[in-house]
Amino acid sequence: MCTKVCTKYCILVVIMSTHFILDFRKKKVEYSRNDELFIRVRYYSDWIKDGKKLSVSTGIKCKIKDWDTNWTKTRKREPIKKTDKEYKSKNLLLKHKEKEINNVVSQIKWDNKIPSVDLVKSYLRKSTVRKKENSINETHFLILLDFFYDFINSPNNITSVNTKRTINSSIKDINRFSYEYQRGNSINLLVSDIDDDWMWSYIRDCDSRGLQPTTIKKRLGVLSHFGRWCNKEHKVNYIISRPSNFTIKSKKDIIFFDRDEVNSLIEFDEFKIDNPEHKNHLTHNHQEIEYIIDKVNTKRNNGEVKYTSYQVYKDMLLFLCGTGMRFGDMVKLRMDDYTFRKGDRTEGSFSFIMEKTNRKVTVPIEGYVHEIWKTYSRSKKYREGYYVFPRTKFGNPISNQKFNLHIKEICKMVGLNRPVSDTKFTLEGGVVEGSDDTIPLWRMVSSHIGRRTFIREHIEMGTTPRLIMKMTGHRSQKVFDGYYEILEKDIEGLNRNIYKKTIPEKQNNNNNMNSLESQLEKLKTLYDKGLIPKDIYDKKVSDLL
Repeated sequence: MCTKVCTKYCILVVIMSTHFILDFRKKKVEYSRNDELFIRVRYYSDWIKDGKKLSVSTGIKCKIKDWDTNWTKTRKREPIKKTDKEYKSKNLLLKHKEKEINNVVSQIKWDNKIPSVDLVKSYLRKSTVRKKENSINETHFLILLDFFYDFINSPNNITSVNTKRTINSSIKDINRFSYEYQRGNSINLLVSDIDDDWMWSYIRDCDSRGLQPTTIKKRLGVLSHFGRWCNKEHKVNYIISRPSNFTIKSKKDIIFFDRDEVNSLIEFDEFKIDNPEHKNHLTHNHQEIEYIIDKVNTKRNNGEVKYTSYQVYKDMLLFLCGTGMRFGDMVKLRMDDYTFRKGDRTEGSFSFIMEKTNRKVTVPIEGYVHEIWKTYSRSKKYREGYYVFPRTKFGNPISNQKFNLHIKEICKMVGLNRPVSDTKFTLEGGVVEGSDDTIPLWRMVSSHIGRRTFIREHIEMGTTPRLIMKMTGHRSQKVFDGYYEILEKDIEGLNRNIYKKTIPEKQNNNNNMNSLESQLEKLKTLYDKGLIPKDIYDKKVSDLL
C-alpha cells in the first residue's frame, strides 16, 4: 500500500504493507490438510529498511485446506475459502483486524511521525488497553449476530422449535442485508451503527421485496431481542429499537369458519374408507388421496387400522376448530394426555404442555370433537406411547406443509367458497393494487384457521376472554385480540334498551301480575270441577298470595 501524507512542512511518501499468514510452528510437510492453524496479520514498512516485521495474532483459526494462498489476486481478496462453513464471519473479522492496524498507521502519520514497526507496535499496545476500557459496541455487528444465532439454536435455549425457526429466518435475512449494506457503503458495521437510518434502509429493502408490514415488524422485533441479548451477555450499553415513526396503519381481515361451514365439514363423509364414494376422489385434481395405516393394540388386521388421508386431514382440521390447539401440539397428543370426566365417558379433556410457550393448558372436548377422538383412540392403550392421530409410514407426524396443501383441496371439494380477501398493505397503510380482490375461502385455509375459529365461536357464545385464553394458552391480551375482530353482528341491537332501565321493570311487574292471575284462574277451574279438595285449594291460593 502506498500512502501520501501532506503536512505543513513536507510531503512524506511511505510504502507500507499488511498481509495475512498462517502461523506455522513447524515444517509444513509435518501438517495435514485438515490441521487448523491460527492466522496472523503481518505488517512491515518499506520506507525503513530495518528488516523488522510486526506479526499480530487475529485469534482466528483456519484449516490448511481452506486457506487460499492466492487470495491477494482474487476479486474479493478473502483469504479463507468458501469450504469453511464460517468463511463469511472469519473473513470479516480478518478485515476488521487489518483495518485496526491501518487505522493505527493513519493515526501515526496524522501525528506527523514515521510509522515504523516499533512505533506501530507501541500504538497498538495503547489501543489494546483502550479497547479493554471500551464496550463491545466497537465489535463487528455481524460477528455478534453469528454469536446470537448460535445462542438461539443452542441446546440450552428452551425456546420452542417454531419460535427458533422464525428467529433464524429473520437473522438470515438481516445477515444478507447487512452484507449488501457493507458492500454498498464500504464500511464494517458495528453495533452502534444500527441506528434509525440503518433501520429504515432495512425496512425499505423488505418493502421492496414484498414483505408485509407485520412481517417487517417481526424482523425488527428480532433485532430488538438481539440488542437485549448483547446487553445481557456482553454488557453492551446500546439499545436497538424499532424506529418510533414506523407504525402498522392497517389491519388484515381475520379469516375463520362460521358455524355453517364447520357443519358442512362435519357432514361431508365421502372421504371415509367405508364409503364407496371415497374412490372417486383418489386422484382428484392431481392431488392423490392416499391410505394411511395407523398402529393399534389389537391382533385384528395385524394391529392396523386403515383410513384415507383426506379423512384424517379433515378430522384433524375439525379437531383444531373444536380445541383451538396449534397444529404442532395436536400431532404430538398421546393417549395419556386425555382424561375422562368423572362419571361420564362421553366427555373429557386434554392436558398438555404447549410447544411454543412450554405452558400447560387443559382443553375440554365434547360433541363432534369427542367423536373424532373416539375414532382414532379406539384399540389404543394408555401409557404405551400411542399417539392420538396417525403417523406417516416412517413414524413421523404429518407435516404442517403437507396438511395445509391438502386441506385447501378438501375445503374446495366441500364447497367452502365464501368470498374473502387477502389484502396486502404498503408501509404507508395503503392497499396494494389488486390485493383486495375477493377469492374463495378455501384458498385461504391453513392449520391456524382452527385456532381462530375456536376463539371466534367462544366469543359468539359469550365466553369471557380470560376463560378462552385459559384454553388457548395465551398470556397476552394483545396477542389474543389478534385472533378475532368485532363484527357488525356483535354490536347489532346493543343500544336497543339503553337509558330504558325503568321500562323492563314495569314490563316485569305486568308479566308477574298476568302470571299470578293465570295461576289463580287455573286453580279455581280445577276446584270447581272437583279435581282438587278444598283444603288443598285454600293452601295453594294462600301460597300464591
